[in-house]
Amino acid sequence: MLLDNTDLARRCEYSDGRVSLSLTKAFLDPTPSSPEAAALKKETVLDHSEQHAPLQFQGTSPVTQLKQPITPTTPRRIPDNGDAYSQNPDLLTNGASLSAAERSKLYPVVLITPLSSENRHTDFVDKRPASGSKQEASRKRKRDLGIEFAEKTTQTKDQRAISGEAFKRVQDIIQDIFEAEDQLQADGLGATSPELNESFISVYHEDHEWHTLAPAVHVKLESALHKAILTGTFKDLPLDHLCRLHGLCEAALTSAESSELQIEPGWNEDDFEKWVQRTQAVDTGLRSARTIVRMMTGRREEKELYSEELLQSILRVVEKVLSACIIPVVEARSTDSSSDIFHSASSHKNVISQLLYDVSKVMALLSELLVRVDMAEAIVTTIEFFATRILFVENAHSEKESVLGIQKFETLRRTAMDMIAQIFSGYPEQRTFIFDEILTSLQKLPITRQHARQFKLTDGTSIQLVSALIMRLVQTSGTRSIALVKKGKPRPSQILNGEGQKGSEDEDTNSPKTLSDNGTSDPDSEDSADLPSRKAEQRLAKEANVLNDSAAKNAQYVVRFFVQRAMTASKTGDQPHRHLLDIFSEDLIAVLGLPDWPSAELLLRAFLLFAVEIADKPKSAAPAKTMALELLGLMGSAISGLVATTRHAARSLENHESAFSGYLRQLLDDHMEGTLEENELLGWEGPYRAVMEYLQSTGSDDLQTKSAQGYYLTQWAKAVSSGNLITSPANKELVNRLRSMLSTSKWITSE
Repeated sequence: MLLDNTDLARRCEYSDGRVSLSLTKAFLDPTPSSPEAAALKKETVLDHSEQHAPLQFQGTSPVTQLKQPITPTTPRRIPDNGDAYSQNPDLLTNGASLSAAERSKLYPVVLITPLSSENRHTDFVDKRPASGSKQEASRKRKRDLGIEFAEKTTQTKDQRAISGEAFKRVQDIIQDIFEAEDQLQADGLGATSPELNESFISVYHEDHEWHTLAPAVHVKLESALHKAILTGTFKDLPLDHLCRLHGLCEAALTSAESSELQIEPGWNEDDFEKWVQRTQAVDTGLRSARTIVRMMTGRREEKELYSEELLQSILRVVEKVLSACIIPVVEARSTDSSSDIFHSASSHKNVISQLLYDVSKVMALLSELLVRVDMAEAIVTTIEFFATRILFVENAHSEKESVLGIQKFETLRRTAMDMIAQIFSGYPEQRTFIFDEILTSLQKLPITRQHARQFKLTDGTSIQLVSALIMRLVQTSGTRSIALVKKGKPRPSQILNGEGQKGSEDEDTNSPKTLSDNGTSDPDSEDSADLPSRKAEQRLAKEANVLNDSAAKNAQYVVRFFVQRAMTASKTGDQPHRHLLDIFSEDLIAVLGLPDWPSAELLLRAFLLFAVEIADKPKSAAPAKTMALELLGLMGSAISGLVATTRHAARSLENHESAFSGYLRQLLDDHMEGTLEENELLGWEGPYRAVMEYLQSTGSDDLQTKSAQGYYLTQWAKAVSSGNLITSPANKELVNRLRSMLSTSKWITSE
């Protein structure tokens, strides 16, 4: 379900945007609605019993029967209307009883034809909460179905027009390309004309000249393909047309693969002129790669569109651009041994910036493709290699020391982080390898806090990008993997990984295995909603514990790596691990109160256990004990600050009349008094759902938010299935809902 903007009980935010489910039990600050909004809601929410009663008529007059006299604040003259007078004696009888002066002021009235009986039942919804119903709050949050129906009808008509326009545009562009190609083949390779020059350019490979699509054509074509995919009309394009487009793009990729991009110190102007010409061929190759990958993301089933050889060629071009051009330029500085490259690249900044933009777009499309198509292990490993390398490239610390600009490369780094997270979620067998690659590369990171933190959060705080990635991966470990969607009819996923129909039978070992293809409980299995309450809880516990244990295991693995390497290092030594541990723990504390990063608490708990163990051991070395005590003090201070923030937020709830605000205040009072029981937090209308709906209400659809929602859902399901829940029909329904929500990523819409 979507969050209603006027519902005070569900739109829950702190004044500083912070929440911690573990320490504060999700005490959120609901955003108050304005008086104008409240008045508008009161006016627009119709009461079925009073305003939607069947219309009654007298005679043939289309005037509605009024239930009681209306006394207007400003007297108005009513024209001749005998039927209206018969229904309400307070109205003036007719124009004949008025004086001539008064009759001159009469005005016409537009009478609305009443709705038919069938429309009256489908266009309106009863907004009355059932007396004593436990779903009263939920019903208040639902949108008016009549308004929603009208909106959907309008959107459907508009969508048809948009879809038709998108399909016609992509057809026209493809037709123009094919006509130009036919003319080129008829006239020969040496033919030149304004039309051909606009559509095709020449590229070279091994002394052979090839014609490929011009960059401007790629821009129009890729944009049109994207719109066709969004509107669902891409599936209607003929397969042979798409394969022909693939063929027109291959020559550009081949030429880009053979082009040398390395910048050598001591080059003269002639050398750079030749280098610029080679970059033009690479730019065309990257644009061709964008067009090809865009077609691969179109959810078509034909295996001809998913050439592994073509995809390998795209990855080789991307890797070459990164390793030979982008990374050396980003790492170049004006005051060290790379100063020649820095000054040479600065004189051609626009050319290199265009390559950076092109490779960023290709990587973003590859990240999208990772979600939709299961790829062969060789392809996944190649993507992991260059994406991980980007994470640990040392960017400039100031703009004057950066050729391309600090934020431009940080954007590319975020794209690389998304690619790693996509692989981690969709390919569970790669998770250990990904963690090892990240942790063993930590020593490449800068150890100064100011230079290390380039990842900006929504509240303006900056943390280390690797810290954000580790937290995101831990959250993803506790979330249902996207790899579970392999069941069902053959998909492109069985094409690139070479598994055929056999690949569709694979399942993620970290995901529930008792679900039907549509993400709901299989009615033919013993996992249906008719299971006895206790057995349903056991099934829910089994599904939630698998996910929770996976997240806990990965969190302990990361923390153990940090602690073991920091125990023998000191802050004054040349080993960076102690500094990196301090930066990482501070980053975890910085996001502890943010709902987007629930794994920060899990990682801090793991740090706490290791620190207590080290401090209690008599044989622990002095540097190790010092590190443990400092870490414990840092966490204790952060917890005290978060508790104070929670109390302040709870006091601000006193100004709100929402029932949910009072519920949160009561939970906080019970928690502070030590009388709060866990099952008081687990209800369907409780704080777990409030946090998840708050994340949904932010409007963010990125994978980071989804991983946070999935992690909260796992913790909720684990707590509910722990056996402490009171047996009742409502709690049995809660168990069934949580099991259904664990099985589908679109739980908010379905619920």
